[in-house]
This record gives sequence, C-alpha cells and structure tokens, in this order.
Amino acid sequence: LLRHCGMTVRLTYFPIRTVGLFPRVARVCMVQKFANKKGKKPKYTQKILDNFDEEVTIHQSSILYRQSRSLLGRNPEDDSRKELFLVYHKKIASPLPALYDASSVSPVALMLFGQSFSEATKGSHRTRVVVNGWIHLEIPELHAAIVRRLRMEIDDLLLSKVTNPEADMT
Repeated sequence: LLRHCGMTVRLTYFPIRTVGLFPRVARVCMVQKFANKKGKKPKYTQKILDNFDEEVTIHQSSILYRQSRSLLGRNPEDDSRKELFLVYHKKIASPLPALYDASSVSPVALMLFGQSFSEATKGSHRTRVVVNGWIHLEIPELHAAIVRRLRMEIDDLLLSKVTNPEADMT
C-alpha cells in the first residue's frame, strides 16, 4: 500500500515495470512457403505476427520499413536469426495492419520487463521461458536464474522509488 496526499493506493507488482513495453510486441519469424518437393530446397518467407498471431507489416513511414523485408537476414538456414521481436508505438488498421514506429528489442529486455515470466525445465541444461503468456524462449538454466533474480531486484528498486520519490537511487 502506498499512502500519498491523504490517499491510500494499492500498488500492484507488474504495471510499473511494464508501462513502456507491453503489450505492443510483435514477433518476426521465418515460415516455409510451401512443402519441400523431392530434391528442391524449401522456400521461406518472413512473417510479422502480433501478440494475437495476426499478420502485420511495418508502416511505410517507419524507419524500420526499409529493412523490413530482411529483418531476419537472407539465409533461412542461419540458426542465429530464427526469430526477432519488435516493440511498436501503435498499430494502424488497414487491410494488412501496419506497425508504426517499430524498433527491434532483445529477448533479454522482454524477459526483464515483461508482465509475467514463467519457466519450465526442458532438459540438457535448457529452460523454456514464457513471457507474457505468448513469447516462448529457450535459454540456458543459469541465464533463467539470473533473469529471475534481476527481475526481483528491479521490482524492489522500483517499489522503493515509488514509495519514496525523494530517495536518491544513484
């Protein structure tokens, strides 16, 4: 509970931390265009999906638009770029909704500042992390433990600053 100016306000745990990031997150992924025929290399295309799995595009006035056709690179077999996440300011309604003012964001930022963070051990020292109920990431167990601890520390710092705005946090 926070008491300020004669009012008592119940603070909830996650809204302070997530105000600038969620729920405006989109996922860029490679999908196979058509089934692989005998002896032919599969064709891939890039799709941008919002948190409702609705296909979207980058608005043409956004800076990211020029690079939007190859956000994941040109080589679909490159395992280092299978997925990319974007945050955006707003989604403009059109036949194919467009993300306006989009920017790429690291999975670590999503894990640190997302609303919910759950994990399940996958085996062989890997953990499956689910952020905000729909962003699935696979990371080493040690990294999951570090992120979990950092989230707790960030929450403690934010809560102490909100309860005492005059406190020097430097």
